[in-house]
Amino acid sequence: MVVLNEADFRKKMKTEPKGFFVFFGAEDYLKNHCLTVAREAVCPDEGLACFNDITINFTDYTSEALENALAAPPMMADSKLVVVKAMDFTAMKSGDLETLFGILSAYREDPSNLLILSATPDGLDPGPAKKPDPIYARLSELATLVRFDEATPPKLAVWVARHCASKQVNISEADARLLIDIAGKAMFTLASEIEKLCYYVLEHGRNRITAEDIHFVTIPAEECDTFALTNAAMAGKRQEALGALSVMKARQIKPEIVFGEISRLYTDLYLTKLYLASGKTVQDLASLLKIHPYRAGLYAKSAEKASFAQLRRILSLCESTDLAMKSYGKRNYEQIEKLICLI
Repeated sequence: MVVLNEADFRKKMKTEPKGFFVFFGAEDYLKNHCLTVAREAVCPDEGLACFNDITINFTDYTSEALENALAAPPMMADSKLVVVKAMDFTAMKSGDLETLFGILSAYREDPSNLLILSATPDGLDPGPAKKPDPIYARLSELATLVRFDEATPPKLAVWVARHCASKQVNISEADARLLIDIAGKAMFTLASEIEKLCYYVLEHGRNRITAEDIHFVTIPAEECDTFALTNAAMAGKRQEALGALSVMKARQIKPEIVFGEISRLYTDLYLTKLYLASGKTVQDLASLLKIHPYRAGLYAKSAEKASFAQLRRILSLCESTDLAMKSYGKRNYEQIEKLICLI
């Protein structure tokens, strides 16, 4: 059984951008990067991308939608890209899986398709090496598997330095590791924190990130992911919010803790909205909510994008979710996913 890594996939896209692939593993950031690489290989003409770049979110997935996408001929090109994002093979019924396998078998020899089924971090279980999971084994017969493991701290530190350098900002290896220690190893989160840090130091006339900057600006891992999740959900970016949740789920953070953070953040955003409406400043917010002034500024920006009615509705949904979580026990993560989809 041949399993590619991210670098192998990128090389393959340079020479032969076709075939069926299954992305799996913990690192969603690199999955998204490879989707961009595939898109650029198949759809270099932006004008035709709307015809030859078909994306289906797993929440909207049906076998009919997938088959229709694969059957459609590419428009003024040799091939087209079909992507199913955030797949959870473990949540699919056996009948739906068999239908999927049948579709893959029927279309796998069609050279006009580049199909990528991108699983969530826990959406495909490889199982032990000597006895692979049956779904994993069947997929390996019908598509090329591409594994995205969480990067090791040394590799991440190099990536952090390179990411900073692309923004004309320097960071030492020690400070890159400090950032990873605080923000966590999820590359989506790190990219967001690097963006803030680079903006912060450049605004202050410097081009080097220090340990003091990291302690001042960076939000600890769980809080940072939850803030990204709440903002994405509030903005209607459901897949981005579910992606942030899948990262926390992969880290095995207890769902009660995740929901508690989500509920607390939405409550703080509602209070922020009230305080701003009554004429309070960001400094006042920091004092009233007992948070750092920098974070108070982030809260203010998020609260400005939401209406009172929207925040009240979200808090009502949080109350319902709290009751449901106390009733369903092991299905707690499902309740959080449902909350995200309802916001």
